[in-house]
Amino acid sequence: MLIRRAFISIVFVGALLELVGGCGDGRQVTEKDRETVEVAPGQFIEIEREDVLGASRFVDGIRDESTALATPWDGKTVRWKGSQVPASLRASEGKLHLITFDRVKDPPRLRFYRQNGAGDGFDEIEAGNYPKNIAMQNMWFGNPNDFSRGANGRKIYEVEMARQLDPEDIYFADSLTANLWCQLQTGKPYHEVRRLGSEQKQAILRDFAAAHPPIKLTVVKRMTTQATQPATQG
Repeated sequence: MLIRRAFISIVFVGALLELVGGCGDGRQVTEKDRETVEVAPGQFIEIEREDVLGASRFVDGIRDESTALATPWDGKTVRWKGSQVPASLRASEGKLHLITFDRVKDPPRLRFYRQNGAGDGFDEIEAGNYPKNIAMQNMWFGNPNDFSRGANGRKIYEVEMARQLDPEDIYFADSLTANLWCQLQTGKPYHEVRRLGSEQKQAILRDFAAAHPPIKLTVVKRMTTQATQPATQG
């Protein structure tokens, strides 16, 4: 499944950071990069991103990690920081909107944000208040050239699927965006809709796409430039 592949990628990165930064010897690791995100069709912004992996990785069973984002928008610097993984950043009616994947809490859940009135940060909002026609993953991907194999040897590219947003594609039903759509359409939490069968999901996805035609992106994912830095002793 595509979501499972995303989790495997995160686990691999975490293991790599331990080897490079020495998480096992009492140091946390900070990974900094600049990421280009398409927030509207053909409209790109550059994000400064900082991911911190704690020395222990887990504290009392909870992931010891955080992410901070900063990006210029409408003459201001908009910032967000939290323990969730940013999965979508889109623009609607002049404001930035953010969706994060919260894997710290049990069960995992999606959380929704809108740029605040001051324009320098985000306020958390209810899922039902998020603009549904921009609800789609455009962050938290692996290499765009990576693929899995489907029936008859079909190559399934996660990023291309996020660009096409085809509810008729049976493999799309396994994507993070599909689970997001199912949550918004049914009102059920993420951990429940992800367990639905593919055919059941497809019926929900068709209804969602018909009611809220998605504003598709042209590229979705561009490569990032990374620099991994070990932080001070913890």
